Amino acid sequence: MTMNMSQKQSGGFLRRAEDSAISALARSGFLKLHFQRQRGLRIICYHGVCADEQIDEPWVPSYFVSASALAEQLALMERFGRIVFLPDVVQLFDTAADAPESCFAVTFDDVAACTFTHARDILAEHGVQASFFISTGQAYSGRLFDADVLHLARMHREELAAANEPALAELLASLNAHKRWSVERLRPVLAGVEEQLRRTLDSQIVATLRPMSWTEVRELADEGHDIGAHTTDHAILGSERRANRHSQIRRSIAEVAVNVGHRPAGFAYPNGGPGDYDADDAAMLRQCGIRYALSTRPGFCRPGSQMFDLPRIGIGRGHTIDRFALDISGLMDGRRRRQFGW
Repeated sequence: MTMNMSQKQSGGFLRRAEDSAISALARSGFLKLHFQRQRGLRIICYHGVCADEQIDEPWVPSYFVSASALAEQLALMERFGRIVFLPDVVQLFDTAADAPESCFAVTFDDVAACTFTHARDILAEHGVQASFFISTGQAYSGRLFDADVLHLARMHREELAAANEPALAELLASLNAHKRWSVERLRPVLAGVEEQLRRTLDSQIVATLRPMSWTEVRELADEGHDIGAHTTDHAILGSERRANRHSQIRRSIAEVAVNVGHRPAGFAYPNGGPGDYDADDAAMLRQCGIRYALSTRPGFCRPGSQMFDLPRIGIGRGHTIDRFALDISGLMDGRRRRQFGW
């Protein structure tokens, strides 16, 4: 249904009113106080950090942030509380009876190569050691992430030879259809699409969206960042057969160990929402020596939290600095959980 002018104006007015209210909360210091009263660890999840001049380009995913936004957000976190190294704090949870203060940990999933280019210096300037959860097969192959391929395919649908094939048409019709397809089903459909897109896209787009290579991952590890596993093919475990779920977990952990020199402590569930993982997946992670696993359920981590179901909050380009303050404070967690079906 097409939105009429009156509806658009009403929606714009409501958005401006909401922004004004959020800004007033942020300026009042209430959001900082609310965060500090939670006495827990707030894990922040990023996916890509691109150049400032790219962030408004239509091909940039909504779950990316600009380099300047990352710097501003880290500075705000430091005003709210300390930024800590996730593996160290998680280890303390085994022994501490209570969290002494609220704090943050910074994580990155997948991870896009632009993050390697634009985030490292910013993290270093703030003294932040982050955790990077790697889709290991893509670090080998350089294959673009499925969601990015589909986003680009929608933008260039008229130019794609395969755009009207039923399987691809089904994927293009819905933003989230691919999340319920197995890797085995997706790969034949998207391989040719990516090949065609690479022949026509500006090289800067591919250079920004491609996954980090193992050489880049090792550089991050050498700089003191934590490297975790994120399946081999960014497989949403709940969409895979059980045997393939186990394989995706085991292989990704083994491939991180081979390339970084030690087994990872942590694992991040791709997508990480309701139905995307279960207790059997957690049992496999334990069997593989993983100490903790991260979801995308909003919330704070505290001593006694389920270590294979730790909450995180995702950040994207829609976060103004005031909306970022609102989301990291925890004030909206209940609403966010209801929104996402938790």
